[in-house]
Amino acid sequence: MTVAVPIDVRVYRFKPDNLDPVTVYVEQYAETASRIIIHCWDKAWAAFWGSHDDKGLEHFILNAHADYLLGYLLQGWEHRLLKQYVKHESIYLRRIIEAVKAEFAKHPPESVNLTKSSDQQV
Repeated sequence: MTVAVPIDVRVYRFKPDNLDPVTVYVEQYAETASRIIIHCWDKAWAAFWGSHDDKGLEHFILNAHADYLLGYLLQGWEHRLLKQYVKHESIYLRRIIEAVKAEFAKHPPESVNLTKSSDQQV
C-alpha cells in the first residue's frame, strides 16, 4: 500500500482577539500540493489543494478570498447539518480564517522549495 506522507509540516499557534486559541497545521506533500488543518477549541476544518502556487500554502491562503476559503473548508457540511447551524458555523469560521490570514501576514514563511518524493511504501 502506498501512503502519502508530508515532506514538511509547519505548525502555527496563536491567540486572536475575541477567539479561542487557534492551531494551524500546514502539511506540504509536494512543491504545489498541501493540506491545511485549522483547529479552534473543539472544532477543526481541513482542506487539501493538489495544486497551488510554488510559494507555499501560506502564500496561497494570504492571497485567496475569504469566501473561497470558507467554501472550501465547509464543503459538504450543508448536506449534513441544519441550515441555521451552517450559517453560524460559517460566521465563526470566517472570523478564524481572517485571524489565520492576519497571522500568516505577520509571520510569512520562507519560500518553499521541495523536490523530494511524497510517497512512502507501507
